[in-house]
Parts: sequence; structure tokens; C-alpha cells
Amino acid sequence: FVIINQLKTDGIFLVAVEQVPASVNYLQATYRQPLCFIFGNEVTGLEADILQQADAIVHVPMYGQKESLNVAVCGGVVLYGRHSFIERWSARKTLTKIQSNKNIEQNWLRHCYKSL
Repeated sequence: FVIINQLKTDGIFLVAVEQVPASVNYLQATYRQPLCFIFGNEVTGLEADILQQADAIVHVPMYGQKESLNVAVCGGVVLYGRHSFIERWSARKTLTKIQSNKNIEQNWLRHCYKSL
């Protein structure tokens, strides 16, 4: 657990990906940056000690008969979901900045027009 202790010391937000009663849907979780996802073994999952040290515990919701995903598939789903969220957030921020710049430009043009 030396690596986990070092990550916590460095201020990294630890997110355990595991299906336990306390876990929340990974799409509905609140994350802080910087963060590190921790994935467990496909058969035994993450150890209780790791779950206790995690800042958040999330799971990928599944429907049907299966109760687990291959760890590589689970990692791909979670990382892609997080990447998509960041892209959407960045796009919204960019659009807000563009709109703000347009408002500044319009106000400046109004000021210039009134000056004439």
C-alpha cells in the first residue's frame, strides 16, 4: 500500500472501482482533480483496506445476468466516461468564454456608437 499512501500524500483523489453496497454509479459520482482510478482483480476485486483508503467508490451499472465486467472493459468504460465528461465541460466553458467575448465586443461597439 506504499503507492496508495504516496498518492494520498500527494493530494491525489483516489477512486476505487468496485461493486459494493456503498458504491455509486461512476457517472453520478463527484470527482476532484487530480485523480487516480484503482481497479481490482476480476475475481476477488479490491481489498477492504484499499476500499477504506479510497476517497470515492464507484461502479459501472450493469443490467441482466452478469455481475462483473472484465477489468480491461471496465477500465475502458470508466475512463471513456470520464474523458467524455471533461470534453463536454471544456466545450461548455469555451462556449461561455466565446459568448462573454461577444458581449464585451457588443458593449464596446455600443459605446463607440454612442460616442459618435
